[in-house]
Amino acid sequence: MNVFARLINKIKLPFSKLRSNYLFEKRRENFHEESYIVFQDFCKAFDDSKTEFWLVFGTLLGAVRENGIIRHDIDIDVGVKSNIDYTRLDESLQRFGFIKKRQIDVFSKNNESQGSEMTYFKNGVSIDIFIFYPLDTQENVYFTHAFYDRIVHDNFIIYKKVYKIEFPLEGLINSTFIGNNVLIPSNYDSFLMAHYGPNYMVPNSKWKLTDSFSGKVLANSLGFVNFNG
Repeated sequence: MNVFARLINKIKLPFSKLRSNYLFEKRRENFHEESYIVFQDFCKAFDDSKTEFWLVFGTLLGAVRENGIIRHDIDIDVGVKSNIDYTRLDESLQRFGFIKKRQIDVFSKNNESQGSEMTYFKNGVSIDIFIFYPLDTQENVYFTHAFYDRIVHDNFIIYKKVYKIEFPLEGLINSTFIGNNVLIPSNYDSFLMAHYGPNYMVPNSKWKLTDSFSGKVLANSLGFVNFNG
């Protein structure tokens, strides 16, 4: 790389970072403005499809710790069990104006599918649906997947690290979240500690997936992003 090219890159870098920060802040602002009404429609779609969901990850953390959405959050996280009727749920979500933005499928080295995460989108608000599978070796323990360290290409996105995260799930209880009746784990304390650790009630905006207490990287596995489902 010649001197001129290096100089251009040095000039572009701070502007690129500023643009990225600006876009993130605009997305966060829109999320906090639109999430209340969008989540109402989301709950109606699940009722319409007779599908059960509960709050997970940062959304559950916000509900328990802050009685609402975490300030720096930019999406809503919910969990469903793996035995739901996906076709019926997708049809209901579409009827209520949701678009399936993407699906991340987990594949191991031998191409055996291990799980999926789906993202639906409405009015600039993203809602991630995490699929929970029962752990065969332990009762009342479920696992789901999260993704880290992605490769972005013109035609595809691949996550190089797939985390398997185990949660104790003893049952579900009624609660409220941003004006809606929802379900949360009855053992929400141990559920949150399994991922965020014993200090989850202390806000930490720098927390990241690699800090997960129970999350383990799946060897020889990748997350393939399929846009529009």
